[in-house]
Amino acid sequence: MKNVVIVCIQGVTSSVMAKRLNTLAEQKNENYVFKAVSVSDIKDYLEDSDYILLTPQIKNKFNEIDRMSKDYHCEIGILEERSVSFNNIELTYNNLKSIIEKDCYKISELTALKKTFIDVLIFAFIVCCIGTLFYGMYRCTKIMIFYDIYQKTSGVICIYVAYTIGALFAKYLHQSSFIYGSICILTLLAYSLCSFSLRSNTGFHNSIDLISMLHVNNYGISNLVRYSFVVFCGLFIFHFLNLFIRKKSKERHHFYVGYFNMPNHKVMLTYFIIIFILSCLYIIIF
Repeated sequence: MKNVVIVCIQGVTSSVMAKRLNTLAEQKNENYVFKAVSVSDIKDYLEDSDYILLTPQIKNKFNEIDRMSKDYHCEIGILEERSVSFNNIELTYNNLKSIIEKDCYKISELTALKKTFIDVLIFAFIVCCIGTLFYGMYRCTKIMIFYDIYQKTSGVICIYVAYTIGALFAKYLHQSSFIYGSICILTLLAYSLCSFSLRSNTGFHNSIDLISMLHVNNYGISNLVRYSFVVFCGLFIFHFLNLFIRKKSKERHHFYVGYFNMPNHKVMLTYFIIIFILSCLYIIIF
């Protein structure tokens, strides 16, 4: 028997829907039990729940409920408005069943990737247009402030795009935009650091070499495609590693539980070291 909890603001409207869903499940002789609860009472239902589905009105509570459920064997998902229809309860039942069978976490990655890719393309195009406009104004007027604006837009577009990739991907998957954005920045820095070190004949001998690697000119439009590819790869490594650790922590493995409870800065430092090593291997091989 699979226990499905539908969470809304008060639980009143969802209670009516849950009763109709249970009636339909009995008629179909399928092992689903639907319950409707308010967001304030969700703690009392975590232990006995297999799936927790949040209505669109409380999707902002996803991270909070996800943290509360880490000690229990339940999956959490968010219902889209088109998935629920009070006038067509059978359509709603089939939609919920489809979400449950696909697993709440696995339905979002591909959609999130597509949306992130499109949004990043639009963002990069806008930044490039702004930078090109001010560069043209500088060439016509020789006013240095226009050149400074160009350097702070198109000149460092890789940094903007890296953070945007992580923040948008996290937003669509209801994760921490700051953590994912910071991870993408660390991926960019780790790759550029080892790339400069391994491709240089001399490597790092002093602080000047390090400063030259971190110079903003290295993060302009010319490196956008290469760095974006690396950032996307690093983002997926972190995301699926995060999901794996989340799953293992729910199984109460000591190491995974300890990692899951690590402060954010230690998680990012650990990931930075991993990405640096992988980047070195990538550059050596290719």
